[in-house]
Amino acid sequence: MPAVARCGPPSTGAYWREQAWYYDLTRGWDGSFRYQGSPVGEEEHDKYTHWDNTGTYLLTYALPMKSLYITSKKPSVVPTLTASESEKVINAGRDYFSRRSELSGREMDRYCYEHRSKKELLAGLSSWSPSVRKRSAWELGRRDGDVMPMLLNLLKSSNLYSRYGAVEALGSLSSKINEAARVSVLLNALQADDLWLRILAAEALPGIGDPAKIAVPDMLKRSAMRNPEKDPRGMEHRYLAFALFNRCGGLVGRSLKGVNRELLMQAVRVGLQNQDGRARGSFASVYQAIAEKAPSGIKFASEIRMSGLELFAKHKINEGIGLLVDYAINQKAHASEKRIVKVMETLKSYGTHGRRILPQLRRHSF
Repeated sequence: MPAVARCGPPSTGAYWREQAWYYDLTRGWDGSFRYQGSPVGEEEHDKYTHWDNTGTYLLTYALPMKSLYITSKKPSVVPTLTASESEKVINAGRDYFSRRSELSGREMDRYCYEHRSKKELLAGLSSWSPSVRKRSAWELGRRDGDVMPMLLNLLKSSNLYSRYGAVEALGSLSSKINEAARVSVLLNALQADDLWLRILAAEALPGIGDPAKIAVPDMLKRSAMRNPEKDPRGMEHRYLAFALFNRCGGLVGRSLKGVNRELLMQAVRVGLQNQDGRARGSFASVYQAIAEKAPSGIKFASEIRMSGLELFAKHKINEGIGLLVDYAINQKAHASEKRIVKVMETLKSYGTHGRRILPQLRRHSF
């Protein structure tokens, strides 16, 4: 509630009209407020059921006093919402859960718009609300029928929200129809001036599956670009990393077969410096390419593995030491007399940190 209050009195009143019943039912017989958990409850695992949240609820009731900054002692620097704007925000949150009682939490989110008409869903793609756009795109993806012409029209719109929604819908369509056309449109969106449109295009491409892999070179090139002025925290790199390297659905998350080595290394170099830990974690698929031998194509498998090991060494990533030893011991025999020199030089770059594996190396002759 203190957060809602920052939006101004009209928003506070509108919220209270919607949620007053909840506060009444949450209050215990002794005036205390217990932790209620999420509406779904699946992520709590009963860990917080004994929390006493009376203090946080009292902050809500203390709003009229305006004695603390958190309870509106000082007006927000952001303009407050009007009554009509507050109503739009509330309406955007309608149908948060599906009407199906048998569904679990995440399934509820997926099916929350199933009762809406196609016309309503297409209109939802142009909503200012990211949640409305995404849920409308999900539901359109589950429906039969060709909506490509409508989506292409939205992409031509001067309304940026409409273009956002259209791009999300292109990645959500379950039909195999128009795969090539969808990839082509998303490739164009990947070059757009607007940062978020590019990000949404990158997110949408993996939803198409293997036909979208032709976009990988362009995505790797964009991953290697830097724009500290317009994207200081590398948000585009972050989402490209997920779209490319995520083990669950990333375009090259499970196989680097056919990926241009130079483009890959450039993208990984930039990606490993991203400020977001989850984005850096996406490169675990590159780690897997180093740690696991390819089941076929062994003649050329050393290139990507050695490139990855060199990259690990450059950034002094601890796991690289053990991987270098494993590679030295288990590499294919053909031309190993040349590769072993490179392996040892790379291992040497770790300095004294590499001493721990000397006993293991001494047990093998190379």
